[in-house]
Amino acid sequence: MLSADVTGIVTTEQEQRVPCYREDDEGVNEMAYGNFSNHPTWLVHLWMTNESHSYLEAITLTMEAIEGTCSSEYLTHQEEAERQLASVLEDSIDGQCFSELEGCSLASDLLSSAIQDVNWNQIARVLIDETGFFQAHSAGTSTPDVLG
Repeated sequence: MLSADVTGIVTTEQEQRVPCYREDDEGVNEMAYGNFSNHPTWLVHLWMTNESHSYLEAITLTMEAIEGTCSSEYLTHQEEAERQLASVLEDSIDGQCFSELEGCSLASDLLSSAIQDVNWNQIARVLIDETGFFQAHSAGTSTPDVLG
C-alpha cells in the first residue's frame, strides 16, 4: 500500500516500518533504517514526524534553532544550528520518555540504553534540510515557508 507522509514523500507501508539491508562502498551489508544510522535514531525521527502536530512542533524547534544561532569561530551557521537543535531535541525527548517512568526498573534501563544510541545530530540535520533554509540562502532565493 502506498502512502504519503507529512513531507509528501510517497512510500510503501513496508518501507515506513521495516529496516532493510544495504551495501556500503566496500560491499559490506549493514542494517539501514531509511537514511538513519540505527533503529533508535530512525524510531525517534519517525515519532517526531509521523503526525502533523508532532511534525509542526519539530519544524518549529528547527526554525527556532536556525534563527537563534549564527556561525562561530569553528562552526558554520548550519553546523551551529544543528548542534543547538540536537541538544534541544535530546532534552525534549528525554523529558517526555522519562516522565512516564518511576524509579529504577528494567524499562528505564532499556529506555536509557536506546536513547543513548540516538544520533541526535543526524535527526537535527534531516530536520534542518527539510526546512530548505540553508539551500535557499546559498542559492540566493527566499526561505520556503515550511510552517505552512
